[in-house]
Amino acid sequence: MIDINELQTLLQPDVDKSDLSPVKKYKKDSIYALSTARHLYNQIHKNEFYRADILIRKYTIEQYLNDKSYDFSLYKKMQKTRVAGRKMKNPGKFVEVFKKTINGFLHPEEGSLEKFNPRKPIAVSRKEYIIQDGSHRTSIAYYLNLPNVYIRYKSDNTCKPYGRDWFIKNNFNEEEIFILDEEYKKLKEYLISHKNEI
Repeated sequence: MIDINELQTLLQPDVDKSDLSPVKKYKKDSIYALSTARHLYNQIHKNEFYRADILIRKYTIEQYLNDKSYDFSLYKKMQKTRVAGRKMKNPGKFVEVFKKTINGFLHPEEGSLEKFNPRKPIAVSRKEYIIQDGSHRTSIAYYLNLPNVYIRYKSDNTCKPYGRDWFIKNNFNEEEIFILDEEYKKLKEYLISHKNEI
């Protein structure tokens, strides 16, 4: 897993989450172009990477594209756990939607990257910049190594954390935690290698 304090030490003093100088605001709307690296770094809050679910989504994308028969088992377990207590008419539907999203984004000739345009921004909290809606798009942008994403402020509320502790508390097994920890290592390498974009 990432040692958040170590990572922040490596990246600071260059990085200040309150400094929005790298962000370009569009004139007509409160929509901002933000580097993907900065967007991912912004998910660190209270010494925790709040959106570890992004890492599982990115892992799932890689597994699926490597083997189209991949069963999405870890992704399904995560999604079912996240929506526990809420009725799901068709639990398998979110897997098919994710497959469609992945395939759509990866075919530019079919206009697949349009969801990364300013008209369809990722919603983040106004104070902490934590993702409120758009974790699938974020994971795809991360996987594709896209230079920028588009964000908009939705509210001041910070969403429930989906960090490493959440996975442990919800009884994900050792193998699943190992996968998550390996993804944390990759995220650390990505953020350090993209330090100048943060």
